[in-house]
Amino acid sequence: MPVSAVLADNHIMNVIGPGDHGSTYGGNPLACAVAKRAVEVIVEDGLVENSAEVGAFMLNELKDRLHGQKLV
Repeated sequence: MPVSAVLADNHIMNVIGPGDHGSTYGGNPLACAVAKRAVEVIVEDGLVENSAEVGAFMLNELKDRLHGQKLV
């Protein structure tokens, strides 16, 4: 389900007014609900932390196989 979003601090957001920014998928209620749930799953299931752990493991395995040494 396509969705778009803009994240910025007030310094930027206070410059953007109604009609200054458009999006094909912005404001679609179904897309927003799907995106909200997707973010909830990412947080609830710890997917960011898991990807960091699995990525570090894979990097060490690749380096070990390529160079014969483990790097932590």
